[in-house]
Amino acid sequence: MLQALQGTLPDGGLWTGLKLQRWVAEVLGKEVSLYPIYRLLHTLGNPSGRFRRPGLRSRG
Repeated sequence: MLQALQGTLPDGGLWTGLKLQRWVAEVLGKEVSLYPIYRLLHTLGNPSGRFRRPGLRSRG
C-alpha cells in the first residue's frame, strides 16, 4: 500500500481516502472503512488525507 501511495494514479490526481479505499478493495480484495484509511494518511504526515503524485510542483 505504501508503494501505491508513492506511485501515480491512473487518473493523474491526488490520493484521497476514497481512492485508497477503492484501491484496497480492487487490488487487495479487502473491504475497509474510511477511518483506518484516514488514520494511515494522517500518520504518513498529511492530515488533509490527500497525497500529490511525486514530481509535481505546487501551483503558486
